Formats: sequence, C-alpha cells, structure tokens
Amino acid sequence: MDSYYLDTSVFLKRYIQEPGSEAIRDLLNRGGRFFTSKVAYVEVLMTFRRKRKEGKLSDEDISKCIEVFEKDWEAFNIIELSDEVLQVLKNFKGYLRALDAIHLSSALWIRKYLNVVFVCSDHNLKKQAKLEGFHVWDPTE
Repeated sequence: MDSYYLDTSVFLKRYIQEPGSEAIRDLLNRGGRFFTSKVAYVEVLMTFRRKRKEGKLSDEDISKCIEVFEKDWEAFNIIELSDEVLQVLKNFKGYLRALDAIHLSSALWIRKYLNVVFVCSDHNLKKQAKLEGFHVWDPTE
C-alpha cells in the first residue's frame, strides 16, 4: 500500500476548487495510507474562515466543507507535534515558515518507518523536501 504525506496546500484542494483539485481527489479516492500533521487541522479551518471573509465561500459552503473535512480527518493518520518530531525539527538544516517546517519534520519523522511520497504545491516546501531526499509530487504539475 502506498503512503503519502499531504501538507495543507494540497489537503485544501480536496475542499476548495483550484488547480490540482481533481488530482488530489483522485489520489484520495484511489486509496493508500495518508498522513498529515495535526497543525493541518488549524490551517484548514482557518483557511475556510479566511475564504468566507474574502467572500469566496458562503456560510453554507463552509458548513459543507467542514462536514467533509471532519470525516476525512478521521481517516487520516495524524502526526502529533511530539518530542520526537521536535527533535527532527531541531536537526533540520533548512529555512521554512514555521508551519511548513512542522510539516516537513513530521514527514521526516514518519519516513523513519515508511517510505512516503511528499505531496505539496508550495514552492519553497517542495524544494526543501526534495533536498531532504523525498520523492515529491505536486498535483498542479
């Protein structure tokens, strides 16, 4: 069974139509083992709220998105921000925004146990993940 680590940039494509959305939906429907950091929960919910504030999602849209997201969340393997993940972060040599660094350190931690594909659309995070030796898949390419 294939294993994938999804950062928030691609996780959101499941709920908000944008380039790469169909590819992510296909990946999730195909099955496999899916991982993400617990910080993705906060990032996803805050993005829904930001989109509502920007007028891109209605209250009804938000409710539907959250309902689907909550179901998906139960099916994902969630990586806690544990001392072990923090140790990986402590040894990280690159520079990323804080939450992106947490995603990469979470993926590095799970890679100790499984070969995972790093799924991401953020340019800087993709670049750093490749430097860390990940096979990176960007659903927008």
